[in-house]
Amino acid sequence: GKAIHSLWCEPIHTWPEEDLFQHQAIGIVDVIFRQKQCYVFFQYDAQSHWAFLSDDQHSRNQMITYCKKLFQIRFPGVKIYSIDTVFNREEAILMNHRFCLKDVPKIIVIQETSRFYERDNELKIHDMLEHSQEYNLQCLFFLSQSSMMPYRDLALMIRKICLKNENCEDMSNFLGVRVKQSIQACEKGLLYQNHLLSFQMGHRKEEKNV
Repeated sequence: GKAIHSLWCEPIHTWPEEDLFQHQAIGIVDVIFRQKQCYVFFQYDAQSHWAFLSDDQHSRNQMITYCKKLFQIRFPGVKIYSIDTVFNREEAILMNHRFCLKDVPKIIVIQETSRFYERDNELKIHDMLEHSQEYNLQCLFFLSQSSMMPYRDLALMIRKICLKNENCEDMSNFLGVRVKQSIQACEKGLLYQNHLLSFQMGHRKEEKNV
C-alpha cells in the first residue's frame, strides 16, 4: 500500500495579528506541497461567502473579534453588521430589507448561525446568498455544528475553515474531505484548498498596563 507521510513538515509559528492586519489576512496557511506558508487574504467580494466551524465557543469568539477588527481597519467604506441575537418577525423583515438595499457594500457577520436560520422565512437567506452580488453584500457564518446550515447554502461558501474542534466527522462533512484528527489548539485550524491544509490564526499581543 501507499506509504503514509506526515501532512505538515514543520508547525506554523505564532503569527502576530498586526502583521495579518497589514496584509489584510485572516490567518496563515501551510502549503506543504509548495513548501511555503502563505497569507489567507480577505477581500471584499459580494460573491465570496465564508463559513467557520468550531465546537469551541472561545475559538469562534476569537475569530469573530479578529474579523470585526480587520474589517474596521481595512474596509472603512463597508457597512459591518454583526448578528448574535434572535429577532422577532418584524425585525427580521426589516433586516432583510436593509440587507437587500444596493446602496452601500455590506459585510454580515453571523455569530449564531442556528438562530439566524430560525428566521429563514423572513430573512430569505438562500435568496440573499444567491443574489449577493446584486445586493452588494458578503456573509461570514460561524457554526458550532455543520448541520446548522442547509447543504445548499453551505455549498455557496467560497471558503470554509475549521477551528478548534473535537468532532472529526462533522469537520469532514463541513470541508467535504476526510479529517482524521481533532483540532486541539485555539489558534489552529484546517481549510481545504485542493488539499487539506493547516491554518494558523493570528496571535494577539498582550497589552501591558503602563
